[in-house]
Amino acid sequence: RSTGYQCAFEGEEVSQETKTHLLAAASASLESEVVAVERAVEAAGDVDPNGCEAVLAVCLKTDTPFVDLSFKPGPPCFFREGKDEAIEVFPMARPSQYLPEAQRKNIALINTVEPNDIDQ
Repeated sequence: RSTGYQCAFEGEEVSQETKTHLLAAASASLESEVVAVERAVEAAGDVDPNGCEAVLAVCLKTDTPFVDLSFKPGPPCFFREGKDEAIEVFPMARPSQYLPEAQRKNIALINTVEPNDIDQ
């Protein structure tokens, strides 16, 4: 069954030096976004930083890009330390950081997004 989604992508291997540079840049960007959300939540007062809906409301009110503070981006998103075999960590980025402007408004979700889609 076709989803109607098409992609023209040709992947090329990048050097370890490039991977390290991209990971460092993405990590710095993510860390600044996490700090911005933490500050917005703290300034809002009585908001549970682990309550996604409350944090999202603060982010919308303050025009701060949302970050789930209960599941922060980084290595723990890829594997559980001490439980899973460590895998290579890849840079995490928002679509606006890597998609051309013309494609940023297109969203293709296959089926529905459910909390159990992420295995923690």
